[in-house]
Amino acid sequence: MENNNILMNAMILFMQKGPHSITLDEIAQRSGISKKTIYKSYTDKTAFVDAVYKHIINHTEKRLLDITDKGDNAVTEYKNICKTIIALNKHFNPTVISELRRFYYSTYREYKVFRNLFLPTLLSYNIERGIRENVYNDTINSDLFAAHTVYQLEYINKMPASLLQDNSKRHIKQQLVKFILYSLTTPDGKKLVDNTTTNNLTYNN
Repeated sequence: MENNNILMNAMILFMQKGPHSITLDEIAQRSGISKKTIYKSYTDKTAFVDAVYKHIINHTEKRLLDITDKGDNAVTEYKNICKTIIALNKHFNPTVISELRRFYYSTYREYKVFRNLFLPTLLSYNIERGIRENVYNDTINSDLFAAHTVYQLEYINKMPASLLQDNSKRHIKQQLVKFILYSLTTPDGKKLVDNTTTNNLTYNN
């Protein structure tokens, strides 16, 4: 439990300022422990940073696999996959990715494998399911559309400040996912999109 608390506090700090900019002293202080306690479990900061992001990736993977086990239909499943990817992207904003690439390359490489292989593959499987269910257009190239979805969802971290002044992040996320789903679906699928958007498509800011 103590390690989970330390990791959670580190996630928050890393998300705000990047892993390289945050010291273990800051993490220990936020967690209400001494730095020595962190060193009992992790040999150095690199090992600690690796553990933090492995935890995020493993948690996300478990959540995504759970979604694919329980999706009532392809549209609802795709929507929930997109929501989970958006939550993941909060932890991998441009500052974090830049610092991981420069200072923690093995962690960066693991993230890139997850981002470039696992996520598009999962979405591609969903698209093939949706085509079989006649809720997605059968002219869609599943691999191409899946890869493009991952790219589009990263826009949340890169949007101009002017957009945020006029719209909440929640609204932008809702509109982005709805746009992706509308690009993918048949008329029958769009009915599911509208129903899902009205009743279930909620986000945290």
